[in-house]
Amino acid sequence: MPLKPYLSEGLVVESEHTHTTLRVFAGDRRCFVCQVTAAGITTARITNAVALGPFEPRTWRVIKNWLLDQGYTEATFERSDGRVKRLKAGKHV
Repeated sequence: MPLKPYLSEGLVVESEHTHTTLRVFAGDRRCFVCQVTAAGITTARITNAVALGPFEPRTWRVIKNWLLDQGYTEATFERSDGRVKRLKAGKHV
């Protein structure tokens, strides 16, 4: 399932094994997981991640699980009017 979060603050992904850094900027609607994979980054840390919605609940779960798999200590949802509007992830440890 393609993930197409609309990044409010941009996303910086740094490889833990190479010096590859991938920057995804605000407004970039391409699948960021696909971009990370295409850049050859298999293990990474994300220095900043904020995804804005609203998205379908299943999409939020996939994004959250992916962030947790990347080493985030937490990934929380902020809700407004009963709809998930924002996901903010804690920093990599």
